[in-house]
Amino acid sequence: MVCSHAPACTAIAYFNMAAESQDEVISGNFKRYHRLIYSVSQAEWLREFALHVLTGILTVVAHYSVMWLLVQGGMAAVPASGIGFLAGAATRFVLSYTKVFSPADSVPVTLARFLVALGFQWLANIAVLDFLLEAGLRIWLAQFSTTVILTFINYLAYRFWVFKAGSRRLD
Repeated sequence: MVCSHAPACTAIAYFNMAAESQDEVISGNFKRYHRLIYSVSQAEWLREFALHVLTGILTVVAHYSVMWLLVQGGMAAVPASGIGFLAGAATRFVLSYTKVFSPADSVPVTLARFLVALGFQWLANIAVLDFLLEAGLRIWLAQFSTTVILTFINYLAYRFWVFKAGSRRLD
């Protein structure tokens, strides 16, 4: 069929090509995430998650240790906690980058994503904790519940975005 309105036909053809291209992108993204999810065995997922939790424990130890040392040295609790938080974040990044995940990108690129994720984690911690406190949970139960919830969310964010992991490092 020949089109007698060339500009209109060109626009329709362009939109059809754009729609087909978008379908290919969506299909490609689905295939990519499917490959990421099923690229490792269930045992590997569990091992990687266990290492993620272990690095979380070491992160808390680093945070609290630095905070304790600074408070013992005379620093006020809030700035000491802030510095301790940074020590914990550095611990988390180094261990996650070198031992838990196999990032495809360089340290600077991965670190930038890690810092963005850290900001979202901070906001999520505040929001979830506030929600649980408003729901009537006691402070430490609410904080513990928040930590457990965010542990799973953080793992998925780290695996699929921050560190773009395919599998755990074996070295």
